[in-house]
Amino acid sequence: MKYSGLLFYILSAHHNVGASAQIITKKIETRKLQTPEEQACLGALLYSGFSILDTAKYSNWFTNNSTMELAPAGVYTGLDNIREYVNFVFGPFADRYESSPEHQFVTVLSAEANKCEVFVTGINSIALSPKTTKGGKCEVEVSNTMHYTYVFTSPESAEISIEKVHIHFPEEFLTWFFTDQLNTPQTTAFVCTVLQNSCSDVYESNGFDGDESQIECQKYFDSVPLVEEFGNVRAFSQGCRKLHSAFANLNDDHCPHISFIPMEDLNGEIKCQDSSDSGRTYLDNFTTETLEMMKAKGAEHFGENIMFRELDNGLEVTKLPLSKKSKTKTKTKKNGKKSENVGKKGKKKKSTAVR
Repeated sequence: MKYSGLLFYILSAHHNVGASAQIITKKIETRKLQTPEEQACLGALLYSGFSILDTAKYSNWFTNNSTMELAPAGVYTGLDNIREYVNFVFGPFADRYESSPEHQFVTVLSAEANKCEVFVTGINSIALSPKTTKGGKCEVEVSNTMHYTYVFTSPESAEISIEKVHIHFPEEFLTWFFTDQLNTPQTTAFVCTVLQNSCSDVYESNGFDGDESQIECQKYFDSVPLVEEFGNVRAFSQGCRKLHSAFANLNDDHCPHISFIPMEDLNGEIKCQDSSDSGRTYLDNFTTETLEMMKAKGAEHFGENIMFRELDNGLEVTKLPLSKKSKTKTKTKKNGKKSENVGKKGKKKKSTAVR
């Protein structure tokens, strides 16, 4: 039996929705849920069991038509691509990535009959790997807006189908991550090792061969800009290749994306080269009001108008007290030869080798 949102609202008024629902409800401070549709939207999200970090269960919530976008990084379409992108936070650059449920805030931005847009924000703790980064630790506010439809299958269970998700990491965090923490010899070595071992055809097509090829690859990689304008990592930058090297380490479909010379992937797309869409900003995904809400929630945790703070290396991220009034401030720290670009998992394309 399927339940409408309105019927759920009526039933829930006479039913104990449990401690988890009460926790979420307490976090809705800036916007009161006024309508049955808003109540049903939140109830459906709760009873669907959705968790953005529970990627093993993504088939319960995402479809092949779903999209997820982080404006500085790119758009990911379909269940598998979205799962792969989110799993980046558990990849080779991080030792630990954890959310803090007690610091989540959820509110409904719009609600129609069985169709919702919600805003979710919370504090995540990250410990980076010293094997591939500088090994820094931080706390960061991570936010998203999510559009989904829903249906209740009982008064205490629901199914949601997510249409699109827009992700927000603060710009100061992305700068810290891509231009500081991942600006190390071990990061460079990781990218070039993936290129050589997992993407051998791409590696050779870029002109790297012989005993000195790793040195040549790393030297060239270090000459590439760290990021593009606005901290973007969509185009020709180290950041784009660092992102896709984590993917290519497990899935060689991404090998063309870390090539230094333009190379088409299996879908005929060329990534980490063209800057035509690198000007996208968070204003393309979020309203000014939503961005201000992020700042306000960040201020509640960090005590200032910031959404990120670096932690001293001596502190364990998971043991740091999550105070609401901290005054910690953010620390910010060849001539080519022609080669035939065959590329592992890539299409043939005439290009100029990088060395």
